[in-house]
Amino acid sequence: MVGNENGHYEEIAAGYEDAFFYAAGAYQDHLLEKVSLHLRFNGRPGPKKLRFVDLGGGTGNFTQALCDAHKLMRKAICVDPFQEMLDQATPYTSVETLCLGAVEFAQEENQVYDRVLLKEVVHHVPDAEVPGMYSGLFKQLTPGGIALTVTRPQEVDYPLFEAARQVWRENQPAADIYVKAMEAAGFCTEVVQHDYTVTIKKAAWLSMVRARFWSTFSHFTQEELDAGVAELEAQFQGQEELTFDDRLLFLVGTKPSLTPEQAGDLRSAFLRDGVRATVPQPNSHQGWPIRWKIR
Repeated sequence: MVGNENGHYEEIAAGYEDAFFYAAGAYQDHLLEKVSLHLRFNGRPGPKKLRFVDLGGGTGNFTQALCDAHKLMRKAICVDPFQEMLDQATPYTSVETLCLGAVEFAQEENQVYDRVLLKEVVHHVPDAEVPGMYSGLFKQLTPGGIALTVTRPQEVDYPLFEAARQVWRENQPAADIYVKAMEAAGFCTEVVQHDYTVTIKKAAWLSMVRARFWSTFSHFTQEELDAGVAELEAQFQGQEELTFDDRLLFLVGTKPSLTPEQAGDLRSAFLRDGVRATVPQPNSHQGWPIRWKIR
């Protein structure tokens, strides 16, 4: 078994958008709907002037789709550490690219924006660097801004061969790691799970596995991958289609519009003027109340 995630994305960049989870279609429409909901792109006033960053945005196809769906007036910034991936974004007229890793981008002092999306990327960030990344994003976001992390659970329903399932478990950290880091950075947090039932031709799924469409498969030699595909062919012998649930976890982090100090000053002003204060009370842990909601 090998581990070469960096080289993996350089090798698959040209065909990345061909895989089911990254191609235009019903699944991408589902993702656009949920991401728009949690980034509050569907609210009033509209999001047209918002500054939006897609962190770990790969080829920029989803970035462009969001811009098109909401007619964003500002170009979105698609950030990715692999230039080979960003080179695929050339046709996308609403996207600017920046070749940086997520941790490096979060330390950029000149970055200011209103929304940041981290879709299917945080499992690539070393655990020790997660707190610093979210702390940096919190500082870069404008007051009231949103950091949306989209990730997957450790136990999944995908038709993986057994060795690949084990690699998935070992390389997919629990969502609590990210939620705690977001809270420590100062975000008000909410966790929501959205499920999508996938039906796909078995031949198409096996072709995706052979093409190593997820970094999970970069851990295997060609011989090991061939054996894994043979295992799946035997397991699903006689089936033309595969059906499974894709479970996505949406970790919504909202930066308060006021700092705890500003909230305290506003509360004091309300009380001085005889008005009942409605500003949230800071708590002793972080200085701001945390919302936790799973549905």
